[in-house]
Amino acid sequence: PAWRAAVAEHENRLAPIESQIAANFRRQTAGLHESPLVLLREFGRFRHLLGRPKIRQALAHEREALVSQLVEHVDGLEQSFDASVRDGAQLELTCNLSPHVNRIVCCRQITVRAHELLNNCRALFADLKNFADLEQAASGLLSRGRREEKELLQQWSDEVEAALDDRPESLRMRGQLMHINKEGLLTVNYSERLVRLLREVRQLSELGLHLKPEITAVAAEGEKFYRYGVMLKKVANFFNKIEKQIIPQQRPMLLDALVEFEKIVTKPTNGGSGELTWSTPTECEGRLAPQLAPRP
Repeated sequence: PAWRAAVAEHENRLAPIESQIAANFRRQTAGLHESPLVLLREFGRFRHLLGRPKIRQALAHEREALVSQLVEHVDGLEQSFDASVRDGAQLELTCNLSPHVNRIVCCRQITVRAHELLNNCRALFADLKNFADLEQAASGLLSRGRREEKELLQQWSDEVEAALDDRPESLRMRGQLMHINKEGLLTVNYSERLVRLLREVRQLSELGLHLKPEITAVAAEGEKFYRYGVMLKKVANFFNKIEKQIIPQQRPMLLDALVEFEKIVTKPTNGGSGELTWSTPTECEGRLAPQLAPRP
């Protein structure tokens, strides 16, 4: 009894101070009611004060009003989800990523925001009646996001697997490294779609998504030759562009240089197969590295 009486007396002494704290907080945040996320951060800064029952009770009206605004904010996130992820009408495409991966990234961004919002609000407003509305709205958006992300990942995987067949434009690293086409242009057989696949695999892996082994194997194979593919494309771009900048009489000299470069790449070596292909990583490393290394 003596302990309880002492605690009660202590609480009574704190009551005026806590009332003043609540009033000060109300006054300092009076201009933030049109910015619910900013106001939420202010509540989060003083979450230890909201642990006091009397302060929490004194700010009940402000807290309930903020929860109602946050419910509207979650509704806005859901509308953004529908427009950007489900329908794709307002999707902001990221450079060099397929629409499916762009939608997956956008889906994850929205669901992460909803998840963080719900976690922050649970510690601050769980005692309020209208918190159930916020929890229901945010949880529903999270469930939709997980389902949509799973479906989009499956669609992307199906699209990539369809590109791994035996067609000439397959994503697999195979065939001759480079050749001179009928127009006399130097062509490097390193698919731009494969370059995009490497970016997409990196992006999806960073999101923690599980990718099919066949897709990751193709990406790993493409990564081995990526730096050589990029350097060879720069060389090919140089030869193909300079051809338009010289007089006709010099073109045979350029063709000779092209053929000579191709001979360097395809020249047989001791124990080598002769034609250098993407399926011979050891030969590719041994022959391309010296030729493409920076000159002193």
